[in-house]
Amino acid sequence: MKSFLARFFLMLGNIVIGLAVLGPAGMLGELANGLGVGIHDAGLLVTYGAVVLCVGSPVMAWLTTRMDRRILLVGTLVVVAVAEGASALAPSYGVVLALRLAMLAVAAIYTPQAAATVGLIVPEAQRPSAIAFVFLGWSLAVAGGLPLITFLATHFGWRAGFGALGVAAAMIALLVFVTLPGGLTGKPLSLASFATIARNKRLVTILTVTMLQISGQITVFVYLGPLLRRLIGADDLGVESFFGFYGVAALVGNVIATGVVGALGTELTLALFLVSTTLGLAVWTAGVGVFAAAVVGVFF
Repeated sequence: MKSFLARFFLMLGNIVIGLAVLGPAGMLGELANGLGVGIHDAGLLVTYGAVVLCVGSPVMAWLTTRMDRRILLVGTLVVVAVAEGASALAPSYGVVLALRLAMLAVAAIYTPQAAATVGLIVPEAQRPSAIAFVFLGWSLAVAGGLPLITFLATHFGWRAGFGALGVAAAMIALLVFVTLPGGLTGKPLSLASFATIARNKRLVTILTVTMLQISGQITVFVYLGPLLRRLIGADDLGVESFFGFYGVAALVGNVIATGVVGALGTELTLALFLVSTTLGLAVWTAGVGVFAAAVVGVFF
């Protein structure tokens, strides 16, 4: 029972981390108005944060390789809680940006280490499903969390969005501490490990494809709210609904992929979903300003 609770709360932690990364996308307009900057600058809160994640994840994995997993994961969530709370009180754009960069440099460690940690507390036969369950937090962050952040920001201001994330991170940190056993450590990671990865053409190809695929999605996703308002005249409820629809479609896609990958194989499954992403972006572009095209594009 405790093992299940630990998995569940590690998954909830991924919801918090997902929203820590993507949260500004749900309140770009409110951030821009409240901080006195343009939509472009508000969007850079996500862009610069993504760069920090890219660099911070391997660096932090190396620096913390010998740490107790419970201390590491709980500490990461505590840092997120403090940074989100401080962001809710920040007086300027520069302060919000600095807080986010510092927060995401630490938060970068959570998702990969949560996946590795859950593999240490379940039987080997259950590891694939347990790891997939933990990663589900990112889909749920988009499906349920981002519409909620958008609602809070549009009705109570962007500070309420950051404040809610801070409270959620603190609560989940406590729950992970209570349910995750102490003394868990992973295999030591050396600098030589990165050189080994760099020489592995298959891994480098996977990383490159993943980078391109996520870049293609995020290009539209970060600015989805302002685009919907300007291009199709969506109101606050419409934007919240689109974020929810996007997340539900992503969740359904994950479920379908999990079900068919065994029969179709990894390569074909990935190819089909990359085609889906490309088709969605093409429909969005070709039907710009048309409500139906926006719906179909987001679905794919």
